Order: sequence, then C-alpha cells, then structure tokens
Amino acid sequence: GGRSPTSYASTATASVPTRWAPRSCAQLASHGFDVWLQEAFVTLLRGDRLVLVDEETRRDAERLLELLAAERVERMYLSPAQLDQLAISLTERPADLALRHISVGGEPLRLSAETRALFASLEGVVLENQYGPSETHHGSSSILSGDPQEWPAAPSIGRPIPGTRMYLLDRHLNLVPPGVPGELYIAGDALARGYIGKPALTAERFIADPFQPGRRMYRTG
Repeated sequence: GGRSPTSYASTATASVPTRWAPRSCAQLASHGFDVWLQEAFVTLLRGDRLVLVDEETRRDAERLLELLAAERVERMYLSPAQLDQLAISLTERPADLALRHISVGGEPLRLSAETRALFASLEGVVLENQYGPSETHHGSSSILSGDPQEWPAAPSIGRPIPGTRMYLLDRHLNLVPPGVPGELYIAGDALARGYIGKPALTAERFIADPFQPGRRMYRTG
C-alpha cells in the first residue's frame, strides 16, 4: 500500500546503470504476489522487455528452460525452491541461457550443490538474495558474485535498500549491540498503511518509529 510501488520502482530504476542492466525479464509471479511489481512494473518503467510466461510453462521446468533460451531472458525472480528446481532441470537438460541476474526471495535461501553448479555454468551471472515481508515489500538485499563454491551456505539478507531503514531492537525498543539477538523492525517509504479491516492488528504490528518522529515501523516478529 501507500508509496511502496512508486518508491521501489524509483530505487530500482536508479540503482542499476543502463549500460549494465539486463534488458529482458520473465514474468513468472502471480498478480497477487508483491514480486510482480519487480517483474512487470519496474521492467516496463525502465523500457525493458517483459516476457510473459503462461501457467503451463511456469509449472514445467523443461518448458521454462526452453522459453528462457528462446526469448534470451536476462533477468528473473524466483523463490529458492524454484531456483533449486531450475538448477536440477538444467543439469538434466542443458540449455543455452542468456541469464545475467537472478533474484530470489519469499523464503530463506540455502544454496544446494545444484544451484552452485548452475551459477558456475553461467559465467558472470549475479545472484541477488532479497528479503522483505509483504508489509514492506523488498527491504534488503545481498549480491553474490564470483566463484559460487565460495558463497556461504546460508547467504545474508544483506543491507537495507535506499529508502528503507532496518532496526534490531530489544523489547524496550532500544538498539541492541552487535552480536546480541533482537527483533527486526523495518521502516521507510515502502511501508504499507496496515491491514484492511483489521485495526487492532495494524496497531500491534505498525508502531511509532522512535528514531524518526512522526514515522512508523513494522514489527516483523
């Protein structure tokens, strides 16, 4: 809700130099999933090419590989489970892919041997691990490049993207020192307004930001 789509689009279109940015993106997510904003909205705002994927192809890894190769898709967004399936399918059926940037999100990323092999076979491809609940959309990211064998098994969620703030706080809403466990709170331009028809839950999870008077933050739990 609120400024999230336009805020994220502004960040995404400004953060990647045009000379480097992949120019085609596969549209895999359903309209009800917030990553659709990245696939469709941001791609079209940048003047890039959006490759539509039908439901049958989306569910069939072999057909998806054929489409990615035929359409020379350079950028795509996947869940870690989808990435693993794509990697396994590619070992069974090699394809000439043009991928340059793969983003994952929606669940914790754990790198499998097949996924490492996939990126080892695609020279120069970047893996971006994104984090952000639906209440804040895309809040942080980390970029993995270089030798996939040297990537950590459980990559970090990275640092906040521009326009987003993240705090690790104790139960009194004080910042915790490095290495001390705390609860993650997210604030910034992409924060949702709340839950429709659920004022009590909205008040519980969207609270005043003690570090930015007049602003709110989301309690991730």
